[in-house]
Amino acid sequence: MLNRTDIRRNYPIIRTDRLVLRKIGPEDEINLYNCISDPSVYPHLGLHSFSALFPSRLYRYFEESNRTLSTLHFAICLHEDVSLIGLVSLQKWDDEKGTAILGYCISPPYWNKGIATEAVRAVIEFGIQELGLKKIRGRCEEGNAASRQVMLNCGMVREDEPQDNMDVLGNPGLISFVLQV
Repeated sequence: MLNRTDIRRNYPIIRTDRLVLRKIGPEDEINLYNCISDPSVYPHLGLHSFSALFPSRLYRYFEESNRTLSTLHFAICLHEDVSLIGLVSLQKWDDEKGTAILGYCISPPYWNKGIATEAVRAVIEFGIQELGLKKIRGRCEEGNAASRQVMLNCGMVREDEPQDNMDVLGNPGLISFVLQV
């Protein structure tokens, strides 16, 4: 099993048939900002608005997460192009409890191509096999059928009694999914 020291020493790279999931770096600052601040994406992320005001401020947030490893963020890239087209994360990683919260977003030009499902499936597999995760949770808005389908396609099941149906801004209407090993 990988621990934080292993990951700090050598951040994992995950490869799938079409994708490379890698550490977010300074070269991703603009693409990351463009993806997250896109009006089709941003409202679904539950982020505080100040985080995305400036590309450098947003990148510093991810840089700090990489430093502390409280969250493992992976840039989603196509094999033929190392440019970031999305993000997949294991947030609030608790290695003692074996838990994490799934997060992901994809730039709109790459929607409906199975990329989110492929990236999420790969990071879930990584979390279980390499980090020893026993429980992975995810949430999305009730009306976000595409995000709901990604989680279902990756083996997650809807929780009848979600722990918290509010997003970080206090907006109700989130549904919760869980994958328990």
